[in-house]
Amino acid sequence: MVNAFAPDVWSTWPRVAKLWAGVMMPIVAWILHLCITYPMSSLVCTPTAVHWTYLLVSVATLAMAVVGGYLAYGMRQESFVEDRTDDKRIRAHFMANSGLVFSAWFAVVIIAQTIPMLVIEPCRY
Repeated sequence: MVNAFAPDVWSTWPRVAKLWAGVMMPIVAWILHLCITYPMSSLVCTPTAVHWTYLLVSVATLAMAVVGGYLAYGMRQESFVEDRTDDKRIRAHFMANSGLVFSAWFAVVIIAQTIPMLVIEPCRY
């Protein structure tokens, strides 16, 4: 029997914040990557252009996506349940799994967007 007065550990704000950070950080990382590198493409053909800034932005946003996956993985391990009666732990486990999938997907997307920036010469066309 569940004690009605027992503290609910899955409603504490640090755990909820980690779950949401694990889900949202990869998405925000991709949005930042796209919103920073797209306007930079017009500045790269200037005489004082610094081409390594593309790589710096890509590495920083990729690290952000990986940190989101790390947070999601930690919460996944913490929220693992064997009995299927604790709804809050099941939801936390689902969010943590979603964060892992988002992290992997958006890391691949950031890498895929970085490759053309390194291979194709931007000032040629």
